[in-house]
Amino acid sequence: LTEEQQRVLEKVYRNSEELLGLIDNVLCLTSLNTGDATVVQEEFELVTAIKEVLKQYGNTLDTKGVKLVTQLPERVRIVSDRVKVDRIVRNLLNNAAKFTTAGQVTVKLRESSDRRAARLEIIDTGIGIERDQVEMMFEAFKQRDDSVRREFSGLGLGLTVARKLADLLGGKLDLQSEQGVGTHVTLTLPNEL
Repeated sequence: LTEEQQRVLEKVYRNSEELLGLIDNVLCLTSLNTGDATVVQEEFELVTAIKEVLKQYGNTLDTKGVKLVTQLPERVRIVSDRVKVDRIVRNLLNNAAKFTTAGQVTVKLRESSDRRAARLEIIDTGIGIERDQVEMMFEAFKQRDDSVRREFSGLGLGLTVARKLADLLGGKLDLQSEQGVGTHVTLTLPNEL
């Protein structure tokens, strides 16, 4: 393939991945809203799961000149629904990658001292959100304003789905943000080990 063909192919791939993510979020939100969502618990390595998702967004950030900083322990084993945890992490990283055009995205993971919970933090230097709009960002199909929707695309489902999934898994998703400074998202998941 020529360089131009490779560039076009990469763009088609990225766009198809984005479309697939949107469809997955719509389907996931539908099952959550109808009460049809089930939890399939399994023991898995959370650090490995996070690293797999990070691979997808590392190139995107690198292309934009955004630094990816990770602070991950060697291992954190957890019992939870891996598919749903992957969806949460993917949605949170997607937002950080999408809305950060300069600076860095930091991903931190730690386990509580009693190993009964894991805490994932994703901190970005993106566009941020006004403090009075933070809770609104968890409503389906909401974005900061129309200019954000036009510039960054998306449906405004990522945070909605992530919080509902965190709740379903017995966890908690918190968001702190300041417009023009960035966003700090904290996901706490119980560990059923």
